[in-house]
Amino acid sequence: MNVNREAEHLINQKLYIAPIKNKGLGVFASKPIRKGELIFSFSGVEFRVDDDYKCDVEGYWFQIGDKQWLDDKNYGKFVNHSCNPNSAIFNSIELKSIKDIKPGEEINVDYDATEWDNSRYNAFICKCGDKNCRGIIQGYKYLPEIWKRFYKKMGIVPNYLLEMEKQQSIMI
Repeated sequence: MNVNREAEHLINQKLYIAPIKNKGLGVFASKPIRKGELIFSFSGVEFRVDDDYKCDVEGYWFQIGDKQWLDDKNYGKFVNHSCNPNSAIFNSIELKSIKDIKPGEEINVDYDATEWDNSRYNAFICKCGDKNCRGIIQGYKYLPEIWKRFYKKMGIVPNYLLEMEKQQSIMI
């Protein structure tokens, strides 16, 4: 980990924000975090967008329902993506660990397990560096079936994504 200790910003007793080479800023554990532990809760303004993913709202926003998003005013914008995440979002706003996390380890989520379809406006080339990196992040709709089954088994797929997947399979 390449961290500039002078640039660290303590969030609370167990988290800090620090720069990451080629990624910007990230959230890191300053103390051990056990699997299943609440890391923090997202907070902010909920809003609805009728044209999927085309939004003029400034800030860091993520999907919490069909055509519903949350503009997070907490630390969400610093939680980076990984194709091998150590945390996930539960109950639309709770970031919880899905693995034990060691001090100094970056907190991350799989963005494909939070958004239905980012392909038109927000898809991006992944830079997570994991050996199982999928290369492009564009939403749950495009997630390979093996990952969907794995995430469902773990219980980290939000109900709105399961419902949207069910609706899509009916339309096909």
